[in-house]
Amino acid sequence: MFNEIYDLTYLPLLTPYNLIDNLKLDNYTGISYIKVENGILAEITCYINEVLMKFYYEFNSENYLDNIYYYENEQKEYLFNRKDMLEGLRSEYINTKKVGNM
Repeated sequence: MFNEIYDLTYLPLLTPYNLIDNLKLDNYTGISYIKVENGILAEITCYINEVLMKFYYEFNSENYLDNIYYYENEQKEYLFNRKDMLEGLRSEYINTKKVGNM
């Protein structure tokens, strides 16, 4: 658990540059990048189970991956949310330490 907290705190996990290799895969059709207020937004278009899907990757100003999401029925569905994952792991770690100290 400590390693996961460390990785989410100090490592990019994935950068905008890493996504370019996905275009070599048969089911990927496109990648576009736009500059947004806090960094870069990448839009990935690919086929999943023969359905064309769009996934969005949000990177902060340091090129650290913050979020991955897509839309289903106009509802944003998160596949990855760095902030939420980090908060959950920190909370779990603190609770584990409290139980260990009892």
